[in-house]
Amino acid sequence: EACILVHRKWEEFAEHEIATLGQIEADVAQLAPPKKVAMRCSTHPSEELKMYCEACNELICRDCTVKAHRDHQFDLVGDCFPKHRDTIVASLQPIKQQLDIVNQAVAEVDARSARIVENGDTIKR
Repeated sequence: EACILVHRKWEEFAEHEIATLGQIEADVAQLAPPKKVAMRCSTHPSEELKMYCEACNELICRDCTVKAHRDHQFDLVGDCFPKHRDTIVASLQPIKQQLDIVNQAVAEVDARSARIVENGDTIKR
């Protein structure tokens, strides 16, 4: 209440929007990045895919390491990333090239759209 009175009295604060802490927290929650959703094993849906099987070149859960992949070499996903970093980066190159082409096309469409709007404004006059 006292804050509201001060904001209404002082000219410097007249344009301020007054919000409750709950409103601010809700707004911040909407801006926060989405929480990561754990990938689940199709064979063991209650288990997260935390391991990487080198032999099969796929993500697996801990239960899979005991049964289907017991004789394979596997490691935690985070621990095997450095080994495969170069391969991952190389596989992203074609995607990055396509992304550059798409971004260039979007820029061209934006420029043409701006020209169309500009021409429409000229015609209206």
